[in-house]
Amino acid sequence: MESTQKDAKEPSEKPKILTNATKTHFKYPRDIRKEERWPKDSDEYKAGNSRKNRVKPPPAEVEGDVFDRQRVIVGFNQGLIESQTCFVLGTGGIGQDVALTLARLGVGKIIMLDCDTYDASNLTRQCLGSIEDVGKRKVDAAASNIKAHNIRSQIETVHVDALANWNKVVEIARKCDVIFNGIDLGPMWDFCACSLAKELRIPYIAGQSYDWIFNVEYYSGDPANLCAWCAEAKSESDWISGQFNTHFGLGGDLKYIKERLKAFGEKHKHNSYDAKCITEFLKADKQKFRMDGPTVSVLVNECFEKIGGCAKIGLDDLDKFLGALMHAVVKRLLPGRITKLKEVQFIPHPKHVATRFVGSWVCPCLAAGVLMVSQFANALTGRKDSGAKDPPCNITFDLGWGQTIEEKGHQETARMVQQGIFPADSLSTITEERPRASNPAKKCCMLCTEACKVQPDTQ
Repeated sequence: MESTQKDAKEPSEKPKILTNATKTHFKYPRDIRKEERWPKDSDEYKAGNSRKNRVKPPPAEVEGDVFDRQRVIVGFNQGLIESQTCFVLGTGGIGQDVALTLARLGVGKIIMLDCDTYDASNLTRQCLGSIEDVGKRKVDAAASNIKAHNIRSQIETVHVDALANWNKVVEIARKCDVIFNGIDLGPMWDFCACSLAKELRIPYIAGQSYDWIFNVEYYSGDPANLCAWCAEAKSESDWISGQFNTHFGLGGDLKYIKERLKAFGEKHKHNSYDAKCITEFLKADKQKFRMDGPTVSVLVNECFEKIGGCAKIGLDDLDKFLGALMHAVVKRLLPGRITKLKEVQFIPHPKHVATRFVGSWVCPCLAAGVLMVSQFANALTGRKDSGAKDPPCNITFDLGWGQTIEEKGHQETARMVQQGIFPADSLSTITEERPRASNPAKKCCMLCTEACKVQPDTQ
């Protein structure tokens, strides 16, 4: 809405600012605003057709209450919002914008974790940094500049490598009510964070952006509800292979992995592909694996034993080895085990396409960060009567087209049908129903089934 001009106050008058009105003037959930309507025979109803003639006004405003405009939203529980501790993984283009929005929302505490430094090229999209912050640690820049936006939230920052210090990630997550994942280390990292949230039974919200596109995911953390890795499968083994084959080179990449392994062996004068050679290769291969840390050699030896107890393998055995490796890694990362790990450097996290190759800018980054927080607030305190408190699980939006990817796809399909490229019944196969947070988990999703076996965290 347009801002309304008020009578100018004398410069000597200092406006009242009240950031703790929730504690001093309200009691939740008692004071959640309910929509009360004027009776049809009332003077207010008969006076006109505007909203104020149909809906009764909110309670009187507490002077200086910073959160008044949120508080008067029907169904909005500001007390619940202010009790939340939020874990923001990554303080890049997504994480900084999440933290900024959470600070304006008024949550109880924001914990930001990152291990990177602020570059000049970050200035256009990472909104908690300034020119003076270039070269500084991102968490320090974020902590300093969030002060201008922070109303009441406690701010905590942690500068660590999340892969090498996974136990620190777990320690922090145990104290939090939600995880916002903005770290871009590939699908296996996302699996770690999602599994952690499932075991702890807290919401998992992830975002990414590039070019003109942004994507946001929301999952409730309830073991009985859908997760990012739910898929139909005939067995647990089928679920693992169906979800993770690509990330372990079991597909079209296998041919090229064999070529790289052969070249690696020749370059480093390995006479055979023994455990030592394979371990070094998995650590050195940046295109598919880049696995690191002390667990890699343990996994390799386990897999050698699994595929026959051999001392070495040939190139023709590589698919069997990678299949065994995939199962061994995934099972280590499932709920019940994920919180016991000290590090997760052993996950495949190959070098991804550089941001500069695809481009990134402020609008999709901000849009993703704001929508992530909106999904969080929706699930927490949305209006049940309007279908909220059940956010959609996955939204991908193309700012260039001004459409979701689904809408864009529907239009493209319709065009193909019109041109006779697709059969006329193609449009009938399109579903309008978007998966939502309350959708049930798939029976063969090991992440969800293992989470169900874990006793709720009490720490």
